Amino acid sequence: MNRTTRRVLRTELLRGAAPVAAAGVLLAGFLIMGAFAGDWAGWSGRWTPLAASVRLSLMALGALVAAAAAWQAGRERRRRTSDQIGSTSRPGWQPFVVGWASVTLGSSVAMLVVVGACAALVAPVASYGGGGWVWMIVVAFPGLAALSALGALLGRLIPSRLVAPVVAVAVYLPMVGVVDGAGPGVTRWLAPVLSPYDAPGYTIDAAVSLAQFVWFSAVAGTAIMLIVTAQRWLIVVPAGIAVGAAAWLASSSPQWEVDRAAVELVCTEDGSPEVCLTRLNSFLLDDVAPLARGALAHWEGIPGAPDRAVDETAQIDHWDAEDEASVRLTLTSGATLSGGYAGSGARSPHGWEVIDWWPATTCAGAVTEQHWSLFEVATAWGIQADAWLEPDSQRYLDALMAMPAKDQKNWMGRFLAAAETCDESVLATLAEELR
Repeated sequence: MNRTTRRVLRTELLRGAAPVAAAGVLLAGFLIMGAFAGDWAGWSGRWTPLAASVRLSLMALGALVAAAAAWQAGRERRRRTSDQIGSTSRPGWQPFVVGWASVTLGSSVAMLVVVGACAALVAPVASYGGGGWVWMIVVAFPGLAALSALGALLGRLIPSRLVAPVVAVAVYLPMVGVVDGAGPGVTRWLAPVLSPYDAPGYTIDAAVSLAQFVWFSAVAGTAIMLIVTAQRWLIVVPAGIAVGAAAWLASSSPQWEVDRAAVELVCTEDGSPEVCLTRLNSFLLDDVAPLARGALAHWEGIPGAPDRAVDETAQIDHWDAEDEASVRLTLTSGATLSGGYAGSGARSPHGWEVIDWWPATTCAGAVTEQHWSLFEVATAWGIQADAWLEPDSQRYLDALMAMPAKDQKNWMGRFLAAAETCDESVLATLAEELR
C-alpha cells in the first residue's frame, strides 16, 4: 500500500461511512451483548456462550455494516463524480476498494473493542476455558467482512438511494431464519451467526470454524474481485475456494458437539446434602449451594425424597440413576457479570424456575395421564412453584398446602412410593384425600 492509498484510507476512516458504521457497531454491540449477559444461555462467566453471543450479534451488526458499505459504494454515483474520478490517474476500482476497506476496518475495530470488553468481564470469573470458543470469535471478523463486501457490491451495481436500507433488510431477515432454524440445515453454517441457546455444554469442531473462515474470506474476495478486475477468469480463484468450502460444510453436516470436559461435575465438599454443578457453571457453586440446600431441606424426613442437587446441563452427556433421583438445577440464566448468582429463591431474575424435579415412576403413559394432576401437585410442592399449574391441579395443591406440614410430608412420602411402583389403588386414594 503506497503513501497516497494510506492517506485516502485514513481520510475515509475519518470522513466516510466508516466512522458512522464503527459508532453503530460499538453502540449496538454493547447493547446486544449487555442484553444477553444474564439472559437464558447468557455469557456471564462462560466463554463459549460469549463467543456464540458475539456471533449472534452479527445478525444486527452485519446488517448495519452491509448497509454502510452499500451507501459508501454508491457515493460517487450520488455525487455525480464517477466520470471525474475516472479521468484521473488512479485506477477506477481504487475508491471502491478503499471505501469497502474503511468500512470493514472501522467496524472490525469497533467489534474488537466490544469483544475485548466482554472478555475482560468473563476472564476473572470463568471456571472453564475450553471448547474452541476462540475460533468461534475469530470467524466473526471474516463474516463481517463478507457481509460488508456483499453490501459494497450491491451498492456499486444498483443505482438507487434505497439500496442501503434494502441491503440491511436483505441481510437481517435470512439470518433471523438461520437462528430460528427456519432454513435448510446447511444454511446455518454458511451464515456467520450462531445461536447462544445451543452453546452451554457444547462446542464446535475446529475444522468447522476453519471451513467457515475460508468460506467467508472467499466470499469477500469474490465480491471485491467482481468490481476490481476486468479479467473475469481471476474471479475463478476466490469463487472456487468459496464453492469448495461451502461443499465441505454441506457434505460434512456439522453439528454442535457435547463438550464433555465442560459438563464434568464439580461437587461441594463441605458436607451434605451434596450439590454438583458442571465445570462450565461451577463458578456459581458458592452462591447456588445454599439455594439448592434450602430446596432440599423442604424434603427432609420424606422416605425416597431427593437428597442431592445436580446441574441439569450435565444431562446432555449422561444422566444416571443417581441423578434421576436428584433435584435438578437450571442455571443457564441468572449469572452476574461479577460471577455471582442473582436468582431469588426458586426463581432466576427472569422468573424462570431454578429448581426442577419430576417424580420417578414406572407407570405407563396412560396411568400417568390418568393421575396427571397428582404428578403436577407433587412437582409443584417439591420445587415450591405453582405458576404453571392447571386449575384442577391448583385445587389439589391448595388442599395439600392446607394440611399441617407433617401431613404434607406424609402424603408426599406415600405418593413417591406409589409412583415408583405404580400402585394405582394408592394413587387413587391420594387423589381422593385432596378432593
